[in-house]
Amino acid sequence: MAALLLLLSSATGKECTSPREILAEANFSGLATIRVGAAGNSAFSAASGFVDRRESAPLTLGARYQIASNSKLFVAVGLHQLHEQGVVDLSDPVQAHLGPSDMAAFGYAGQQNYCPVVQGDPTGTCRNITFIQLLSMQSCILGEPRSNYIPYAGTQAAAFGAFVGQPLVCEPGSGAYYYSNPGFILAGYMLEKLSGKLLQDYIAERIAGPLGLGDTYFDPFNGRYDFDPKFVEGSYRFLDHESPNTTLARGWCNTGERGSMGGSGGLASTVDDEAMLYFSLFNFTAGSVGAPLFKSRTTLLALVAPRTSMGSDNYYAQGVVVVVPGGGDPFNVTIPSYITYTGEVNCVSTTNYLRVAAGGSPAVLSQAFSAVEVYYPTSDELRAARTSPKDFYTQVSEWPKATDTNAVAIALEQSYNCSGGAGHR
Repeated sequence: MAALLLLLSSATGKECTSPREILAEANFSGLATIRVGAAGNSAFSAASGFVDRRESAPLTLGARYQIASNSKLFVAVGLHQLHEQGVVDLSDPVQAHLGPSDMAAFGYAGQQNYCPVVQGDPTGTCRNITFIQLLSMQSCILGEPRSNYIPYAGTQAAAFGAFVGQPLVCEPGSGAYYYSNPGFILAGYMLEKLSGKLLQDYIAERIAGPLGLGDTYFDPFNGRYDFDPKFVEGSYRFLDHESPNTTLARGWCNTGERGSMGGSGGLASTVDDEAMLYFSLFNFTAGSVGAPLFKSRTTLLALVAPRTSMGSDNYYAQGVVVVVPGGGDPFNVTIPSYITYTGEVNCVSTTNYLRVAAGGSPAVLSQAFSAVEVYYPTSDELRAARTSPKDFYTQVSEWPKATDTNAVAIALEQSYNCSGGAGHR
């Protein structure tokens, strides 16, 4: 993040960056919040932009975003609930719960079971993939970057079917980190199969319902049957590289097919609902243990256990990333210092960044949700792009891009810690 203006906090005597300065420096458009101790205890909130710029509908804190990969936590929670109920052992290979009928549903009639092979393996040996490996980014299932735009074919089985023939890029369970959206699409399908409920119904009844998340849902048809006036549409904003406060142009953005993303990135939610989920679920104090979603403290600890190193102090757990500061064996840490996730699809980025107190209670949650992707071309570059033979995505990748929501959320949390909470409201 670029250098930021500083604020002198009278509470601490430290030079601290204010939240509004952070947002201004990042040219941030969207929702940003800081909550302390509880989902309803707001220390800071800001809303800028539009739900739908074409309709000039202003953005409010109740706006619903496609939360992209923050959807993965819902699938992980659902499978752990089934594990608690004895429906499935998450250490099982997924193949133990698949058969010819599933393969037919995937579009591979006549094949007996899912048989992924590590790319380059001359023996063509089938590899088993466990549920835990699916949920901890150790499945190694190859994904296609443009797969988010495959039209939804009506079922989660068909959504995963697009990847059944893909090779594995590494050995499942080897500890290698490989971010696999198809792995979570398969996990979402397994949640449907094992629960006997459609993904949208399971989430509504078993996760959103018990927590009162009235604005969280999965609509596989992208609003084609039911228009959501509070759903934030994606857009592009092009700011002048030589004069960053000058907007050169704005454009509409295709964020993809939510139905085809399924459990990997298709859910919609609000900052308030996501905050309720984080403060309710990630409470490690003796009387809470993740209730009401989980019955056992063991289940919650299994969900957030560091599983796969992502480098530095970051580890992929199951549907969330945990931060474990250096020192000792990170894989033996019971309660992480931070629990976070940034979900991204084209133009949309949503970040939840939770600091956990030493006693295990959720302390400070900072959030940054945006559906505006900001680039900094010069006016000449933007003019030339309109007649360029390059495709749009290649073209814009050559231009500087605004700070992402992950950096914004981290900066907001650091601002709160620096100031001791003074002057944020």
